[in-house]
Amino acid sequence: MSNTETSAVIIGPRQMEMQTFAVPEVGADDGVLEVEIAGVCGSDVRHCNNGNGPLIPGHEIVGHIADLGPVAEDAWGVGRGDRVVVEATFGCGSCEQCGTGNYRLCQVRRGYGGRVKADQPPHLWGAYGQY
Repeated sequence: MSNTETSAVIIGPRQMEMQTFAVPEVGADDGVLEVEIAGVCGSDVRHCNNGNGPLIPGHEIVGHIADLGPVAEDAWGVGRGDRVVVEATFGCGSCEQCGTGNYRLCQVRRGYGGRVKADQPPHLWGAYGQY
């Protein structure tokens, strides 16, 4: 796995550019996915038209696990090299909503391709890139 990767980043209304990012270090509860393919959703078009950047769009993701911490491996039941489909939205895992399976109602939920800006580490929160 490379130390850097390239992603398409929305920088303004109907403006995207390729930017290079460091591939983050993987901690015990982390993973890095090598993107194989990403779908295009209406929300991706909306983000691009609105210029909601800097943002790496894309939340419909299929890829291979490039690196994985031991806690994440046990929790997710996957290993390096496994091909996976990524769930677009996820919760904190510890609130009442998450505990009852309603993670989409979690007040601190996160997601790929629209909820976390590319200027916030670890930066790679969208599918339109290598990782």
